Amino acid sequence: MEHDLNRTHSLLSDHFGEAFTALFEHVTDETTAAVVRVDEGELSLDIEGDETRSTWESVRDRFERVADGDGSKSTWRCPTTTAADRSALANLFSQAAGIVGTHFVHEIELRRDGQALVFAVPHHQDAFVDATVSDRIDREEIVALPCEKTCLVPTEPAERWVEDDREWSLAGTSLCVERRDGRRTNCYGLSNLHAVSIAADGTLELTWDAGTVGDDVIGRALTWVMKKFYRPPTAVPCPDHERARAVRARMQAILAAYDGRGL
Repeated sequence: MEHDLNRTHSLLSDHFGEAFTALFEHVTDETTAAVVRVDEGELSLDIEGDETRSTWESVRDRFERVADGDGSKSTWRCPTTTAADRSALANLFSQAAGIVGTHFVHEIELRRDGQALVFAVPHHQDAFVDATVSDRIDREEIVALPCEKTCLVPTEPAERWVEDDREWSLAGTSLCVERRDGRRTNCYGLSNLHAVSIAADGTLELTWDAGTVGDDVIGRALTWVMKKFYRPPTAVPCPDHERARAVRARMQAILAAYDGRGL
């Protein structure tokens, strides 16, 4: 779907289906319609326990087909102005966490009087909000949502600085570092950040947690891969203590909204 969304906020979440449903409930009073692009070819997958097909069949009469799209993909519109419509949409969005549903529900756009307010791509685990279309979300606001490990974070860099020939930035849900020659940029999701302290010289000392994996063969293999390729910075130089405190405070605010975590 083509859209003109100004991506002022991105969704930080651990479980996309539940998180997007919480986002939908947060903004639903400001929306007038949802436009959903689905890939009906995904319904041919027969996975035991998956309810995507039955859910779609139970809610489809609430939708109006608006475009044939290409291949197996088609676009449908559903108003958000009645409780029945909102319930149907919430049921469909809840399937975006499953193997089938995350690809069947290909793209989602929540609109306010014809303007895009939210755009999401479930199989990318991405959702974005345009706060300029909203009366309840401020452009610079970090928004906690009523779902575990979920919040909205402004996409514009909150902090940006240069040290040791590298440009650092705290933007959206990530800490990013770019070489000044522009040859390489790495970003690290803040949801894995465990602790932050400030050294005497103003360096940020970071502790990361890549998550828990099993102790079986697969788990040990994943642990090896993470140790080899996932190397977030443990020391981030800052020009002064003031900048270090500002960066740490921003990290703390994001993670407090995300899951109540303290650093």
